[in-house]
Amino acid sequence: MFSVAIRSQPIALVLIPLLLLSGCESVEDEPQSPEQQRLAQIEEAEERFYDLVDNNPNSPEFRPTARFLAEEYRRFADHFETHEDAAEMMFRAANLKADALQEYAIAIGLFRQISQRWPGTEQAERSLFLAGYTHNHMLGQPDQAEPFYRQLIAEYPESELRQAAEEELQFLGTDLEELLRSFEMNEIP
Repeated sequence: MFSVAIRSQPIALVLIPLLLLSGCESVEDEPQSPEQQRLAQIEEAEERFYDLVDNNPNSPEFRPTARFLAEEYRRFADHFETHEDAAEMMFRAANLKADALQEYAIAIGLFRQISQRWPGTEQAERSLFLAGYTHNHMLGQPDQAEPFYRQLIAEYPESELRQAAEEELQFLGTDLEELLRSFEMNEIP
């Protein structure tokens, strides 16, 4: 009996650690969901883009990198529409299209999609304002800006952007330089 215990002890010493190790998978070994994979790709693209912004904004790679990142954001939002970050990803895509690429019409279309696909979100409120702002200030189309500002005010009366939208409506179509000159003239005694 003593000899059996001695013989079985080494087997037990080998099998128990193996069984314990097989039950413990590292986080790196766990398969990633499609959302996690796409988010990891986006994170890499963001690192490349922000490296260019910080270190070489005049690089010939700036626009293609910005375009690629905007597409990655948009694809994420389109493929994972119910994900908690979908509206934010589409919002980032729209902002890149407007700010980095000056593709204002595309940005407005994305802003419009956000307000329709994810109503009630902070991104929807901001998108309505930015669609109006882009029409008015970037494209010089105040008549097309007005409906976005009015929709923001009607649908989000408690929005922090409400006052800004009301002010935009008040001065819609006004030449800002002319407005500044008239203020200066009125302030001089």
